[in-house]
Amino acid sequence: MFILTEGVAKVFLKKDFDSEQTQVGQIGPGQFFGEMSLVLGEARNATVSAATDCKLYKIQKEAMSELFERDPALLEYIAGIIDTRKRQNRSLAEQSLKTEDEGKVSMILQRIQNFFSIGH
Repeated sequence: MFILTEGVAKVFLKKDFDSEQTQVGQIGPGQFFGEMSLVLGEARNATVSAATDCKLYKIQKEAMSELFERDPALLEYIAGIIDTRKRQNRSLAEQSLKTEDEGKVSMILQRIQNFFSIGH
């Protein structure tokens, strides 16, 4: 996971395997990306490219685990961000939900807890 501290980066998605990437947003200082791969172990589904010179902090799983232990509310915050981004990505890519519960904060929260072995 990366936290942007300076600069601007563009976010791109593909609608499907054969399509070209489409810019769907941009991020600036204080925003982050790569959280789905870090906390869920999922393959990335977006490409982030620097639009200007950027400075980033890289957060790895071990550091995130310590943060989750110190501040359990961070789990819910990250799960909420992931839920929002997954919904936006689905809408932008015009994909349908696989199941009724997919993307709900509670399920994402459970997946993060399982991935980090929290509460086991």
